[in-house]
Amino acid sequence: MPTSSLGIAKAVWYRRPWVLATLALIVIVAVSVVIDLPRPHHQVPGRGLTDASIKEINGDLAECAFAVNESFKIYNEDVSAN
Repeated sequence: MPTSSLGIAKAVWYRRPWVLATLALIVIVAVSVVIDLPRPHHQVPGRGLTDASIKEINGDLAECAFAVNESFKIYNEDVSAN
């Protein structure tokens, strides 16, 4: 087991905690960079598929926007009543 630098026996350089932590950090960063590299798209979706997706997203967001709008109306009424 590695001991501190104050002890008689010194730890091997690759068993020191800061070396292991540094190597782990380098591996994690390298893996995240490799995973995040752009990949070529072989098939481009048709315009109709893209339009359908956007319409579906807009429909879903409309409900959220309405709920947020109503929440702010209730809040403003509550604040102005006090």
